[in-house]
Amino acid sequence: MGSGTTPLYHRVFAALRARITAGEYPVGSQMPTEGALMGAFGAGRQTIRTAMDLLEREGLVQRFAGRGTFVQNRGGSQSRWTLDSIEDLIESSRARHYEILRAAMVPARSAPNLLTLFGVTASERLFFVKALRSSEQGPYSYSRIHLPQALGEKLPRGLLHTRPLLLLAEDHAGAVAMEARQITSSAPAQAEAAQLLDVPLGTSLLVMERTYFDDAGRPITHSLVQARPDRYEQIITFRRRSEPVSVARRAGRAAAVSMEAAV
Repeated sequence: MGSGTTPLYHRVFAALRARITAGEYPVGSQMPTEGALMGAFGAGRQTIRTAMDLLEREGLVQRFAGRGTFVQNRGGSQSRWTLDSIEDLIESSRARHYEILRAAMVPARSAPNLLTLFGVTASERLFFVKALRSSEQGPYSYSRIHLPQALGEKLPRGLLHTRPLLLLAEDHAGAVAMEARQITSSAPAQAEAAQLLDVPLGTSLLVMERTYFDDAGRPITHSLVQARPDRYEQIITFRRRSEPVSVARRAGRAAAVSMEAAV
């Protein structure tokens, strides 16, 4: 697994969560032992236990003394993702059922709103992917994804349905996502989305416009995702970039008092 700045326990948690959601570990199945996971991820016992704690907190697994840890049915109808890193955002694109509806080079003029983003003219081409994600309850998100032609040409067509496009772009084109921008809104379902997501025309859908960039600020993918809010939700965690001034001041005063006492 890549190192990055995300703690190892969280990367293990995200990977296991993705496998559970994708059905690699079906409901009712026993999770691998701590020892097996330690070997698979090159992690220590405490790292694995922390990752399992997070899975249990999300209701994905249940532990039984003397028996092991088992995948459980959360009973909900939604695909839920807790996000606080680029890795989480990428992993959230995995699905139990992922169908590629179309994958082809298209004239850039077919997406005029993306010409400036990708720095192309209308006569140039972009790689376009149309995909549908489903859970046990049925389809929950419909995506329209564009990539630069140079990246799209390097993606193995036979693998498009097996892994998130970003990971394929990283493995086969050397394009590593370091930043993501997402704009979330809602919109009524138009004919194509209504048919694919099995909702009445005009139903309000969650719309996520998401762009990934490399470390030089170049766009890797642009996605327009339309999702059923009754089957999908995102939970985003925000953290402070630095310690609040008030906390630092309190710590400084406490240190000063401690020094005075020592004198």
